[in-house]
Amino acid sequence: MADLKERLSAEDAAGVILVGLERLIWCDSEAFIWAVEQVIPDEVLQEIRRLSTATVGKQLVYRGFIPGQDFSVNSAGQLLLSDRAKQSVLGH
Repeated sequence: MADLKERLSAEDAAGVILVGLERLIWCDSEAFIWAVEQVIPDEVLQEIRRLSTATVGKQLVYRGFIPGQDFSVNSAGQLLLSDRAKQSVLGH
């Protein structure tokens, strides 16, 4: 982690870690949870959240959802979804 933070911007480090986490969640969900809670620095975790929120928001717009009506982001950066948008994101 320290090496990534030295070599890359927070955004780039978050992207690399996000790819690794994606692979990890498919193999070992408990290890994924441990890594998120114990290994990832807060600064990088915040950037991962920001990137994920932006990606999900773009996908929702692409699927025809309306920002401010079907989804929004609160002051803490948390993505807020209507029931219909949540179903779309979760694949139900």
